Amino acid sequence: KKTNKPILPVVIDGTLEALPKNGFIIKGSQKFRIQILPEINPDRFNHLEPSEIAQLVHGIVSHNHKEIAPKYYL
Repeated sequence: KKTNKPILPVVIDGTLEALPKNGFIIKGSQKFRIQILPEINPDRFNHLEPSEIAQLVHGIVSHNHKEIAPKYYL
């Protein structure tokens, strides 16, 4: 927000198997899907507080993750 630069949201799917909550476990090869979303122009978030910006970006990433994730993940 201070730099007045756009935010570039990135969705990474498939990390659950490689990076479970309990620790770092590598089980052979892993497949990931990465989607770079359109940038969010500062005009869209300059009037927001940092916590509101985080919610905005989280909502965008979460929505797009549901679009690219296989149905058995959700």
